[in-house]
Amino acid sequence: MRQIDRPRNNGVYSRKIYEYVKYKRALGYKMEDVEERLSRFDKLATERGESGNGISRELAEEWCKPLPMESPYNRYGRISILRGFSAYLQVMVFESYIPKLPKQASTFCPHIFTKAEMANIFRECDKLHLHRKYTRSLKIRLVGHFAW
Repeated sequence: MRQIDRPRNNGVYSRKIYEYVKYKRALGYKMEDVEERLSRFDKLATERGESGNGISRELAEEWCKPLPMESPYNRYGRISILRGFSAYLQVMVFESYIPKLPKQASTFCPHIFTKAEMANIFRECDKLHLHRKYTRSLKIRLVGHFAW
């Protein structure tokens, strides 16, 4: 992880990005690729001639457009990072637009246990040894959860 000690470039948001990343790291966040992504945002803002006082809706919408060959997951992350930075700017008393996150199709596929699988689960649960001091443990809660 690269720790920054000064702004990466001289764009219109470079000082604010530096302060944002420094602030978030002080709170314990890793911010591993955030600085890189926001420096690309800063480059776009500079190319567009933005003032750097806050993020306009037009600038945010330009940044949020899907890139060629970009996965929905990557786009979601890019927009999420901009949302965090924009919210930070609002806290710092700048008028800044926070873009909405795109809807993501759920990849969740529920697993419906067969009777044989449930029998195996209960057979394994029966092998657990219960000690009095662990009656509130996660194991016992899981067994109770499956029993209901």
